[in-house]
Amino acid sequence: MVAAALCCIMSSSVILTSCGDDDKEEIKENKKPYAVEMTYTLSTTEDMLKYFDITVDYYNAAGRIQNEQITNTEWKKTVSHKLPATLGARATVKLKEGVDVKSINRVSLKTDRKSYAYKTVTETGTMVEYQSFNTPSTMTIKGEDIEDWISKHNGELSNYLLDFDKEGNTTSATWPVDIF
Repeated sequence: MVAAALCCIMSSSVILTSCGDDDKEEIKENKKPYAVEMTYTLSTTEDMLKYFDITVDYYNAAGRIQNEQITNTEWKKTVSHKLPATLGARATVKLKEGVDVKSINRVSLKTDRKSYAYKTVTETGTMVEYQSFNTPSTMTIKGEDIEDWISKHNGELSNYLLDFDKEGNTTSATWPVDIF
């Protein structure tokens, strides 16, 4: 009886050890970038919304330039595009019609020269690379200096444009002149 029990235990261990993952193929995911997802952001102040018309021109998911009027202190837009792609945003300000700068004591300003994040992803959506940039600046200026400030910065709050090649590598790009 002891011999029979010992024989059963030994054959069970053989069965257990012979069950393994030897016959499964290892599945490796392709890590080649397929698309880029870019998030544009812009932060402003209540003063800016009160005194300025603020417009953002940006490359949308179709690769076309689109614009939006900014009506809140925080603006965010995320677009995805298959590689290669050109993506970026440019925010501009101009004084609202009827604003008398001489009647303004001080204005709180905020600019984000480059405030964006992007990630390249595989065809299945797995992230390959992530980059984030944020260069905020805040200041207060006198109302009488508003027009000089706008002129000095060419009316720009932010301006960035990137070309992504088919491998997901980036280079700086130049905005088409005819859109402005």
